Amino acid sequence: MNRMNLAFGLVTTLAALLSADSRGAAQVSRQGEQVEVYVQPNRRITVKVAEVIEAADIAFDANRNLLWILRPSNGSANSFTVTEIDRTGDVRRVRKLPRDLRPITGVYGLNGKIEIIAGHYEPRDRNSFLIPSLPDKVARIRLEPDSDECSVEYLPAQWSVDDDTNLNPGSAGVIRQLLREANYLTEPVPGMHVGIETSHPEHVFINARPLGNDWVEYNPDLSVVYFGWGSFQHAVIAKRTLDGKHRSWPVEDMINRAHRRAEGNQAILRCNGVALSDGEAVLGATTTLRGHTDYIAIKLDVAGDSPRVTRIAPGRVARQMKQFTRSEP
Repeated sequence: MNRMNLAFGLVTTLAALLSADSRGAAQVSRQGEQVEVYVQPNRRITVKVAEVIEAADIAFDANRNLLWILRPSNGSANSFTVTEIDRTGDVRRVRKLPRDLRPITGVYGLNGKIEIIAGHYEPRDRNSFLIPSLPDKVARIRLEPDSDECSVEYLPAQWSVDDDTNLNPGSAGVIRQLLREANYLTEPVPGMHVGIETSHPEHVFINARPLGNDWVEYNPDLSVVYFGWGSFQHAVIAKRTLDGKHRSWPVEDMINRAHRRAEGNQAILRCNGVALSDGEAVLGATTTLRGHTDYIAIKLDVAGDSPRVTRIAPGRVARQMKQFTRSEP
């Protein structure tokens, strides 16, 4: 998706956070006051339900062994916090982001610091989620490690696909080629190409994915790549083979069939996290049935000739935080 789609994806994400996901709070809490968060396919951190129930983004920082959770503050559309959780599940720090800056991207690492791209909007109703297609200003929020402070730098233009690509041109080039080879269809977004499936890999954000846009995740050496819609439609796992090339498999039908067999229902699934390793993948999903929403983790073996679902369990899934290095201007 191109730069014109940022806000629409954010609206979709926020609406899901503060409506469907809040209904799921009762569902999760019946299992206890804690929830397992998969930070890697074979590693979990137990976190209080309150920290993850409305999360817009959950990312695992492997360098620091920390979990970063971005979520609305007290159900507000205009106030967000970033919670830092250690490997034991204890909250180390909660940072309030500057008010009226709504996150566009999730969290990512740049030159050893944590960053979020956010937009400032002039809403007609300050408590409304119906925001304009583009923010009037875009800012880079930088979180200092081991500090409660954050800095804000307003950017001269909208956050674009080119800005995203420049974080890591190598990964962007490889993954966009995989999108082309798979004939990947970008997810239709209101206001841009409603109801029309189009293939524009050059418009897909690869490195710092805006919230609500096509899911694109990859492990550090690009040996395993995942991409797909929020509904798992057109979901693909690509794995590097011995000849150095990637082989791709559609996994949408596999995921839906495995869920129906395990749960015996036709719940609506939506992706909310992806964690990858060389041999395994775990996909996080919300399941919605008759007005109730819950969280599950779908584990896949990707070490064999083709991916296969091995387990479905309660829990949330954190994506691996991407780390970038770039020369300061």
